[in-house]
Formats: sequence, C-alpha cells, structure tokens
Amino acid sequence: MKTEKMIKTARSYLQLLNEIIERKKEVEMLLQLFTCLRLDDNYHLALKDVGLSGIGNNSWLYSYKGNSFKDYSCDKAFDTEKWPDDFIKQSYEIFAHLIVKKTDTGAWQAYLLSIASTLLPAFWHGQYNNRKYLFSEEDVESIPPFFHNFPIPDLSDFKDEELLKPSVWIKDDVAHVSCCYWNYWKGVVRETILFLFDGDRIISGQRIKDRILFKYNCPIDL
Repeated sequence: MKTEKMIKTARSYLQLLNEIIERKKEVEMLLQLFTCLRLDDNYHLALKDVGLSGIGNNSWLYSYKGNSFKDYSCDKAFDTEKWPDDFIKQSYEIFAHLIVKKTDTGAWQAYLLSIASTLLPAFWHGQYNNRKYLFSEEDVESIPPFFHNFPIPDLSDFKDEELLKPSVWIKDDVAHVSCCYWNYWKGVVRETILFLFDGDRIISGQRIKDRILFKYNCPIDL
C-alpha cells in the first residue's frame, strides 16, 4: 500500500470520526470507509460514550449482535494473554467479530479502527491517553500549543528516514504497523503494533516498540 494512500485514508478516518462525535454521521459509516474490514453477519458497530463518571475513562467503539442495542463493557471480553496492551484493550471485542483482508491495506485499516479510543471523547484521567496522530512532516506544525511556550519540536533529523510517515509490512501471518502521534505526557512517539492473523481474522495484537522522537511531559496532572 502506497504511503500517500495510507495517509489519505487516515485523514478521511479522522474527519469521519469527528463527524460521528458531533452526531452528524452514524458509527457504522466507518465500515464503509474501511473496505477491507467487515463485521460478521448480524453484527453492528456502536459508540460507548464514557460520560462524566468516576475518575475518568476513554470512550470506545464496540460491536453487538442483532437488533437489540446494548451498553457494552469491554472488560468482559478482554483476553489478557492475546491482547496484553491497554492501548488495544478496548478494540478486542470488535476484532473477535471482524473479518480483515490480510493485506497491507487491511492491516492499516484495522490499526486505524483500533486507535479510536485515543481520539474519542475522554473524561478526566482518560485524557492521559488522548493523541494527535502525525502522518507527515507538515502535521508537526499543527501540534497543540505547548505549556511554558515550548517551541514546535525540530524533527528534521528524522526526515530522511521518513519516520513521521506510517508504514505497514506483512510477513507470513504477522503484520507490523508503525505510526507517529503526539501526546502531552509522552511527546512525539513512533509506535509499532504487531497484529497476528489467522486466516481473515486478527487473533492478537500487541505494541512491540515505542520510539520517542521528541520527549515531552506536561507539567499538569489530571
């Protein structure tokens, strides 16, 4: 999959997700964008809004069967052995019912779906997980303002390596997906997620590497 196409898909996803948050579009329109993903028959996609309760959490996407909409708790389906990373914890239930084409495009679309909880509304401590994804050098300039008037990070040293651009490669049944993001308590990070395929299913996922391109820690605790 060409990098330019990956970036275009990602930007369309972010725009659509914002429209879903604003209640302008239905959640299931995400699967119209992701042509390599399909839920099992009679399964549907929904959004759990975390609301303003407890010490905070992130909203997330989930799937449900039939016509009876349910309020789902992702912890009930979480398999700690196959999905050990909190980052994709809230995606597990969807992947249990998701058919994915084992291609670069399919892996990239699966990754984008899995990061929804870092982009959806969050409350209090849940905001620690909020991210702004970076797909090119130009995106660095749109990083939110820093506290204490920090300058926009200089990442020119990584330009030749194209580390700010996403990448996907598959070997046998394992897909490696790398992408950069900005977080107020980490800085600019390039992460690599490993997805294990079994036929047209992703049966496990794990973050295997975080490379800090620019370290930053917000001085404000939530």
